[in-house]
Amino acid sequence: MYIQEDGSASVAEEFSIYIEGEESITLYEESLITLSRNNIQNWFYKLQLPDLIYHIGGKDVEVDNLAILPEPVQKVYKNGYTTISITYTVLEPKTIKNNESTQYIGLFILEKTKPRTTKYLLNRQAFLNTNDNGDLILSPNTKLTLLLPKNSKITTIYPLPHTLKDSLPPFYVSTISWTKQILPKFTLEFEIEDTLESEIVGFFNSIQYKINEKIQGSEGIPTLIILIIVVVSIVYLHKINKKE
Repeated sequence: MYIQEDGSASVAEEFSIYIEGEESITLYEESLITLSRNNIQNWFYKLQLPDLIYHIGGKDVEVDNLAILPEPVQKVYKNGYTTISITYTVLEPKTIKNNESTQYIGLFILEKTKPRTTKYLLNRQAFLNTNDNGDLILSPNTKLTLLLPKNSKITTIYPLPHTLKDSLPPFYVSTISWTKQILPKFTLEFEIEDTLESEIVGFFNSIQYKINEKIQGSEGIPTLIILIIVVVSIVYLHKINKKE
């Protein structure tokens, strides 16, 4: 799972499948031709694969660009092996306000804690394989890997992956993986601090956007005239100062 700075994610889930018997192999090969590549329910019911589901979704997150990528069967006598990958995009987070309540939609909840620092808090409700206690349940032989944005500083993580057992937050890391079947109270929080240069660029981009918005709106011509007068005045005053 590739996490982007805007809180969206590109997700790829890979399923290794053992196919027993020639009849099942024929059914799978027919499915490669007849089944849609963007409807997971058809594959789920046709092939009777209970684990063939995507694990991020529901009302707390928006998913798009779903694609099912099945591989051909590698036959071993009358049986076979294959892989089915599911790829999709988790859209960037957004806030929905209804009367007095506020609902956060997205894989991460983003919060600006400082002018140049953004905090990312994992939304456990975005995962479809959690229980009522907030534990993330992984299928046997499953590995969950998150690739974080550049310069991500982990501030809270639980449970701690085996590969990071000697590390204590805060620390910088680009990739995190869990292999345990149950991740109790699954929690992840990290932050990213923008460089001063990117903050300045963002500031001027926002000014440019607001100017373009004004010019293209109903007040466009008066705003443009004012801008021209200001620029001409600055140039004129600069020339006068040079002469003096």
